[in-house]
Amino acid sequence: MSKRVSAAVIYRGPSKLDRMPIVAILTGMKGDSRNPKTGGIAQLWILRDDMNPEEAIATGQDISICGGCVHRGTVGDPTDPNTCYVITGWAPSRIWDCDKRGGYPPMDPRDASRILADQRVEVRLGAYGDPAALPVPVLRDLLHDVTGWTGYSHQWKRCHSSYRRWLMASTDSIAETVEAQAAGWRTFRIRKPDELPIVGEIDCPASDEQGHRLQCIDCMICNGCGPNDTASRASVSIVAHGRGANAIVRREN
Repeated sequence: MSKRVSAAVIYRGPSKLDRMPIVAILTGMKGDSRNPKTGGIAQLWILRDDMNPEEAIATGQDISICGGCVHRGTVGDPTDPNTCYVITGWAPSRIWDCDKRGGYPPMDPRDASRILADQRVEVRLGAYGDPAALPVPVLRDLLHDVTGWTGYSHQWKRCHSSYRRWLMASTDSIAETVEAQAAGWRTFRIRKPDELPIVGEIDCPASDEQGHRLQCIDCMICNGCGPNDTASRASVSIVAHGRGANAIVRREN
């Protein structure tokens, strides 16, 4: 496969969360992502294969790629709104449409890993969707040769512990953070504006509160808990931000 390929489908098959059809599409393989927070790292999008992301959200079938994430909200319940920071009508929908037109070639995850390594491009797991929806071998092979990655999962209570190798546990309270760390995960916590990091946490260097002093490409601390690592290595927290920030704070109150 040519190293000039910039995007590819690395998985098409059943979700590990509910066995429904999903697709995982890797974009930015040349390191040309324009995401201002992450910098030029490849982006992995995990989508329902059989319906547009907007339809999946409207019908609650985004559970296949988001699981029990609290930020999905509850369909039809205005008191429990969707607080996900991803605007699915933008990039996720465009990527899904392009895939349906045959715009992305299939690629073995290990081949994708070699291409990324050759071009010194790192990976963001889950630009949309939870990486725990993918089988472990897909993540293992995709990251086999790369020098760095970031990844997060709200499925840390239900997924196999092997996902800790690559993913941070996404938590939404101090209690959840303590629980996840006790289970061997490093954590990434969304906190309220009046909260400070707790012991063992640092502020996300790409956050507003840190003055965006680093992009993810320059940090890469959100890379799970490796085989020679410990869950005591610094975890990360960030003040609620994006379009759902106010709703997140109201929900927590």
